[in-house]
Amino acid sequence: MANGIRKLRKKYGLDQATLAAKLGIAKTELSQFERNWHELPPRLVRDIAVLFECGVADVLGHEIEVEEWRHSPYAAGGGETASITPYGNFGFEIAGTIFSYPISLGMRNGVLRQVRRREVVEIAKDDRSWFSFDTLNNWNVFANPAAMRRLWLKSDDDEVTDYYAHPEVYRAVNRWEYEKEHGPILSQAIADHFELIGEEQAISDTERVRLFGLDGKETSDEYYACERVIGELFGLDIHWFRVEANAFVMVSSSGWYEEEHVNLSHLAVIQVPAEEFCRWSAPDETSPANDDDEAAA
Repeated sequence: MANGIRKLRKKYGLDQATLAAKLGIAKTELSQFERNWHELPPRLVRDIAVLFECGVADVLGHEIEVEEWRHSPYAAGGGETASITPYGNFGFEIAGTIFSYPISLGMRNGVLRQVRRREVVEIAKDDRSWFSFDTLNNWNVFANPAAMRRLWLKSDDDEVTDYYAHPEVYRAVNRWEYEKEHGPILSQAIADHFELIGEEQAISDTERVRLFGLDGKETSDEYYACERVIGELFGLDIHWFRVEANAFVMVSSSGWYEEEHVNLSHLAVIQVPAEEFCRWSAPDETSPANDDDEAAA
């Protein structure tokens, strides 16, 4: 299958020499990649995706299957351009605190459907659903409508979309401690991201689950997006349409030695790093369970 490098290069009016210079490779090497003579190295794919503000699927010429997310060298869940095409901001007010998130055009439609089901003429008598949505700035968000005073959707025609980076930036930052070999384009994007929000904050936002109470304030405790916690929160993602009163969800786990659960009735917002959420909630095609299933088949 042909990759999409030549198509993207032509779309943005770049010749091979110019694009090769931006990527830090020889023109002949770029020509060979465009002709599919060599497999595309992830470092190059990430650079091209960031440069052209597209998904890695557009560069590779094919989508990345969900079963590949756990072990993919690319951002989980951010492979398609449609997933990063901006709409504007989704915001709401809780106890005087404003929450605002940049969302994609596709997510705008998903949020709007959730809003519609809560309108006076539509809402069920025993509706217990939460809002569930993902953002362009790397959050999966669960929000309790009972805590909201008002909410709004505003396109980028109406107000400036909140800042967000490319999905590959968040993936790279999440692996900052042990994976720092990046191409020039992604390296610059990471540096710009750090300069804007700070390196410590940027790294924290890719690994920490953030909880906000009914007063709109963030809890002082630190919770991290480990596999077991993501597994619990994935259950909330599946059942967002019916969250029972006083339901608990695990937010911290140290193996079998310690767990912490929180009462959802006392929470207004849960923010989970989207890259970690997508990666750890995806099925693991290399797991023993899957191997057993295949053997049984």
